[in-house]
Amino acid sequence: AKEEGEEGVESARARKRRIESEMKKLLEEEGVGGGGGGDGDGDGGSYVAELNKLTGLPHSEDTLLFAVPVCAPYSSISKYKYKVKLTPGEGKKGRTGKQAVDVFARNKECLPREKDLIKMMSDNEVVQCIIGDVKMSTPGLHAAHNAKRSAKKANKNKSTK
Repeated sequence: AKEEGEEGVESARARKRRIESEMKKLLEEEGVGGGGGGDGDGDGGSYVAELNKLTGLPHSEDTLLFAVPVCAPYSSISKYKYKVKLTPGEGKKGRTGKQAVDVFARNKECLPREKDLIKMMSDNEVVQCIIGDVKMSTPGLHAAHNAKRSAKKANKNKSTK
């Protein structure tokens, strides 16, 4: 799949590499990335310091490096910027995860950097945090579903003409 960006047509793979290199540069500037064993107990309190960098409600001045999918009780993530409510149901984990990512990416408050980070999450990462077969409910779910259907219908009409 090719997308048109600032530099013309760019493949999804090239776009992903470009975003990963940008994230690597940001990590180096912040002093987070690079060397070390990654076990977190080298500097005493460094593990806690790294955890304190995580936020569910980013501010405009924050430097965003990653998006991390989380499954938790709804009351504990009520203040998160991006959230969906999962209840036991018949939906498959993979499909529900893709729907959630789609709803997040279509959010009107979603900044371009946030949208890139949300789309960078692999399906596997999202599916692994979902527990069992679930039904998803959230504001904007119906609108996202209708937008997807109308886009599909428009593409079908273009191909028949």
